[in-house]
Amino acid sequence: MSFIALLTGALLWLVGLSLRRGIFTSYRAHRRSWEYWWPYAAFTFGGLGTLSTFGFVTATADQVALLRMAPLVILGLPMVAQSLLRGARITGSGFFLLLLFSIFGAFTLAGDAFLMPLSSLLILLPGMITPSAGYSSSALRAGTADAVRAFILILALLTVLMPHELLGPCRFDKCSIWGEALGAVGTGNALGLYLAAMGPITLLSSRGRYAGMLVIAGSFVLVDLTSSRSAIGTWLAGIVLALAYTASVKYSARWIIGAATACTAVAVAVMPFLNWNAGQFTGRVELWRRALDIVADDPLFGFGPSFWVGQDRTNTFTGNYATHNLFTEILVSSGVVGLTFLTLAVMLAIRRKSGLLLSQYVLAIVGVWLAISITEVVSAPGRTYLVPGIFAFIFMTSHATARTVKTDESEATRLGTPASAVRRR
Repeated sequence: MSFIALLTGALLWLVGLSLRRGIFTSYRAHRRSWEYWWPYAAFTFGGLGTLSTFGFVTATADQVALLRMAPLVILGLPMVAQSLLRGARITGSGFFLLLLFSIFGAFTLAGDAFLMPLSSLLILLPGMITPSAGYSSSALRAGTADAVRAFILILALLTVLMPHELLGPCRFDKCSIWGEALGAVGTGNALGLYLAAMGPITLLSSRGRYAGMLVIAGSFVLVDLTSSRSAIGTWLAGIVLALAYTASVKYSARWIIGAATACTAVAVAVMPFLNWNAGQFTGRVELWRRALDIVADDPLFGFGPSFWVGQDRTNTFTGNYATHNLFTEILVSSGVVGLTFLTLAVMLAIRRKSGLLLSQYVLAIVGVWLAISITEVVSAPGRTYLVPGIFAFIFMTSHATARTVKTDESEATRLGTPASAVRRR
């Protein structure tokens, strides 16, 4: 039954993505642009990296990190070089991100490992140094949707070829509604988080009620199959944000998605301080308490992005864990000062005047990023987390414009979207 459910969920999601129409459909001309291939690489290889927890993969942690990071750096550096040749600018968000990374740099000078923060900075560069004309919003969205489509096809193919390697018994304390798990005994948690993030993100670019319903249904089936409770919670929050975005667009009311994103931000900040029982959230409560105790020793600048992973394996958690909450993660790595720089960078990305439709989309992407950061750290500055491209994608979309590749206007008109609407967006 789980085998059929997985293939059905994959098919529903793929059909939903294929029903996209309007200016965000991926045209052939998009594939000649950097801003198409960067998100394509970010979300294809980000998904592939989550399969490293499955038994049939023998890659080391360093090899998996390289898989997630290298394509983004290889594509990102030429993008930045091209931007510099065409009158690039360091954005306001980029300035505050540089200040944040200066804190990380100070810790590396003091002897901390430098490779992880350097990798994180290189991944972020296309969002910090942008072309004067901005990126193409339609190309960014097309690359994202096509990346998810490619990964779902790979996942379905692997399931057909080696079903017993992907599907297996559930962990004793949680299971999918199908009685089996995509990732035996809880090994599909990372995959579940990736799917939980990409479901809402692809829903943001779906066009039409039926396409959206298919994306929701297909992504739910796949997320549920991973038997990850944090992924299910993340997916639900992300879908609510995507629906809030849809309402904002329909009624031209930016405050709807703004309020939803603000509530999500509050949830991220408040979660570690609530009076949870120690055993709740699969040990995360102990992680949060330990993180807050650590921060109290140096609340201003924290201890660097490599501090947490370098700790001894004490207090019943493994030393390579993140703190499983964005708020505590940033406090540990860069303190209140770093958290302030990060907040200002994101606020400037949100406040950038790029037109109502694009500004609503940026708010929604920020909201989804925050939703996956309540009980996990999936994408953040300082280290290469599960899907490092999500955080950088925020700043690239915030500096996207209605500029499209040359064929977009004629193609959109052919599909029934007025040319004036293309220019406005």
